[in-house]
Amino acid sequence: MRWLVALVSVFMVACGGSSTELDAGVDAGAEDAAPDTSIDAPVDAPDVDAGPCPVDIREGEACAPEGRFCGGESCTDACSFCNVWECRGGRWGRVEVFPAPCFDCGDERRCQQDVEYCQILSGGAPPGFTSYECRRAPDGCGGVASCACVDSSAGDCDESGDGVIVRVFAP
Repeated sequence: MRWLVALVSVFMVACGGSSTELDAGVDAGAEDAAPDTSIDAPVDAPDVDAGPCPVDIREGEACAPEGRFCGGESCTDACSFCNVWECRGGRWGRVEVFPAPCFDCGDERRCQQDVEYCQILSGGAPPGFTSYECRRAPDGCGGVASCACVDSSAGDCDESGDGVIVRVFAP
């Protein structure tokens, strides 16, 4: 869950929002003599709207205000690494955002652990079909998907692996 909070915080700040603390490891780049890369390192972001991000950011260029993030619009998959820009020490530097913990849902999808579950729908007239979908855990789950709170009445539910998998069989 900590990964989700860190990822959402970076996305929020990168898209123009603000945050007073960001729980994420950061790679501040070679220009910092001793970057603080601890997972609990606070990053002070401005409390004012800094306006739109520059279109063409270059590493090491001057920036303001301190703690501003830009480039989050390219971060579209919580299960993949992503890079954003951070204004730190008055200069732009790259920050690598680590992926949230995820699990496989079929051959081509990955669902975010705890936040989503994988629904596999299969059946139909021969030759049949199988589809895979990552679905958000219902609000009643308290933010954590489990077989106890996911509707699996039309199939089987398995939470023995890395995530919750619901198999639904269609006639």
